[in-house]
Amino acid sequence: MRRTYEGKSGDYVLCCKYADRDPQDGWQVGFLDRVEDGLFYLRKPLRRYFKVCYFITPNEGRRIVETSNPRSACINRYPVRPYVWEATDG
Repeated sequence: MRRTYEGKSGDYVLCCKYADRDPQDGWQVGFLDRVEDGLFYLRKPLRRYFKVCYFITPNEGRRIVETSNPRSACINRYPVRPYVWEATDG
C-alpha cells in the first residue's frame, strides 16, 4: 500500500481529507513540504493541511488532475516511493 504516515520534503503525493479519496472531499496533488504531528502540508496548498497521504507517480498525478477524481488512479499496490523531487543548485 502506498499510503504513508510520514514523508520527506519533495515527495510527490496525493493528499486527501479522508482515506476513501472521495472527490467531493478536500484533496490535492503536489510536492510535500513537511509533516507535523501526523498532518501533511503541501507546497502552495489550496487547503491548510491533510490527514491522509499517498505516494504517486507523475503520470498518476496527471491522470488524477485531468479527471478531477482522486480515485482515478489505482494506488494501492506499490510500497515504494515512486518519485521524489530534488532541488538543484544553480
